[in-house]
Amino acid sequence: MADLKTLPYLFSVAGIQAFQQDPFTRIEDDWWCETCNHLLFKFYAPEITHVLNNRGVPPEKYHEFDCRCPAIQQEEQMRAAQRRTDSGLPLLDKTFDMWTRREGAENAYWAARNFPEAINDKENILVFIGEPGTGKTHLLQAIGHECLRRGRTVRFAQAAELLQSIRDTYSDDADVSTGALLDSYKSASVLLIDDLGAESSTSWTIEQLTALIDDRYRSGRQLAITTNINNRKDMAANCGFRLADRIFDINTGIVAHVQLTCSSYRQKE
Repeated sequence: MADLKTLPYLFSVAGIQAFQQDPFTRIEDDWWCETCNHLLFKFYAPEITHVLNNRGVPPEKYHEFDCRCPAIQQEEQMRAAQRRTDSGLPLLDKTFDMWTRREGAENAYWAARNFPEAINDKENILVFIGEPGTGKTHLLQAIGHECLRRGRTVRFAQAAELLQSIRDTYSDDADVSTGALLDSYKSASVLLIDDLGAESSTSWTIEQLTALIDDRYRSGRQLAITTNINNRKDMAANCGFRLADRIFDINTGIVAHVQLTCSSYRQKE
């Protein structure tokens, strides 16, 4: 049974004991919600109302005793909806349940499946490498949806769109500063960048993107990336040597590379 001293209008231990010994003021054990330690008006409203009235609780105060779980659940649903909106992920069209397995993509599937659980692993950066149509974006989004399901914050962005967003902050009439934009990505528990290296950009924009990835590299927070580029030299040509050096790091144990060698999912096998 809940600690009656935590509720309003129930003051001394002696008074509580007296209330519990009197059948007209006794609160039964099964009237309590085991989760929030408040009273289950939903199931026992007449009995609870009668007892509270006998204890001298004014009717306008009854709501203070009512089970908090529905309100807590509603608040969590609202927070989950906001996390999904903020994530930038498309609708639930690319999840692990909707993945079609294919030879040449099995290692990538299992790497993606295990990534949400590896939150404290040193190997916190996962890079999917493969030709267009091999399922890289599907797996990246599936990671995001799974992390959201676990209550984590996620930011997903196409690399080209992210670069454009960074460029837009440099204009005089920008709605958001560069720092504020990058902070919104840095603060997420999981950052997902799709199709990195598909296009080049200005050195200033690449510098901001590099700082964003470097933050993940140093902080240990998770980052997953997809790219069609399979070597450091070509990545450096589009995104600069420093970013390429991070993405194709093979010595520190921070970055894991997974090759998708399957044929395109857009073509019949």
